[in-house]
Parts: sequence; C-alpha cells; structure tokens
Amino acid sequence: MSFNILKSLLGAMMALVALFSLLSCTAQYALNPKLEVHVAFASLPDKAEREYFQEIPTALTLPAEQVDKLREVAGRLLYEQEPFKKLVRDLGGTIPETGPPK
Repeated sequence: MSFNILKSLLGAMMALVALFSLLSCTAQYALNPKLEVHVAFASLPDKAEREYFQEIPTALTLPAEQVDKLREVAGRLLYEQEPFKKLVRDLGGTIPETGPPK
C-alpha cells in the first residue's frame, strides 16, 4: 500500500512539474516568469482541520485515508489562491464551482 501511495504522489508531482514547464514556455509567462502561489495549511479557516493537517508527520508512508484528505485539501487551498485563479483565466480555463476533483 505504501508503494502505491508513494507512486501516486510522485505521479502528481511529475504532473505539476510538467504543468509549470508548459507555463514557462508560453510567451505571456516567459516575459514575466514570476508566478507565486502560496499554499499552506495555516490558511485553512477551520481550526480543527488546520491542526489535523499540521500534525501529520513527515513520512514516506501515510495511511490511504490521510493521503486522500491531503489531496483534497491541497486542491482546495490551490483553487482558493488568486494567482492560481488568474493563471487559469489567462490560459482560457475555468475553475469548477464544485472545486477540485475528489
């Protein structure tokens, strides 16, 4: 189970690297390469949720339930960032009203 989780996380990281590589190649962002999106558990408004995620230990193996929760909250935090919203709009995309896929 832990290998599958690690494999899944590495796949997600590789997808993000590919996305940012693509963005760095576009003319608009090549001219202005500074794009900052800050995602932090500290910005979660719900105290209990914030504390839950801040207390997860750094490890290469996590229970599947924690991995699912981390994916969900990471998407929520990313979708709430104005620079990310602007990036999506600038690329002609839209953010679903329901938020990130679960």
